[in-house]
Amino acid sequence: MYADALASLAALLALPAGATEKVLVYNHDLYCPKFAFEESQTARGDLQVEEVLETSTGTKFRDWRFPFIDFVLYDILPDDLKESATIRRKAPRLYYNAITWTLYRGLYDGILLHCLSYKEAHEALMEAHDGMCGAHQPGPKLGDRLRRLGYYWPKMISDTIAYTK
Repeated sequence: MYADALASLAALLALPAGATEKVLVYNHDLYCPKFAFEESQTARGDLQVEEVLETSTGTKFRDWRFPFIDFVLYDILPDDLKESATIRRKAPRLYYNAITWTLYRGLYDGILLHCLSYKEAHEALMEAHDGMCGAHQPGPKLGDRLRRLGYYWPKMISDTIAYTK
């Protein structure tokens, strides 16, 4: 992306020999320093409130993003060894933006997907499948469409298959 912009800029500029020009490139760092987050945490206290979702069967579970955010910001891991190993394995591909309080998942080609809670994921599923622009696509194709729209949650494909059934 930056290489294309710089190449086209270089092709358009015809500077005389010996002249220099400054080109500013905006870069946004997604990892937040711990001290900056601690200062802004008093202004935004709702991060400590965990979203607990109750399913139709009565099962309650915690938002999947909070253990990853705790690990990225504070190096806090859960007591369960299996869960902490999973968080250590998946955390290098997750980025946290402390300005907007958003978790992203990085793909190998550099694209960042917005990580949704299960409640937000259900709303995205309803809109993409049944909404005004919904195409009533089958499960895997619907999951691929949501990924192309820039969304991610851990059980994305299985949730889309279950929703379309």
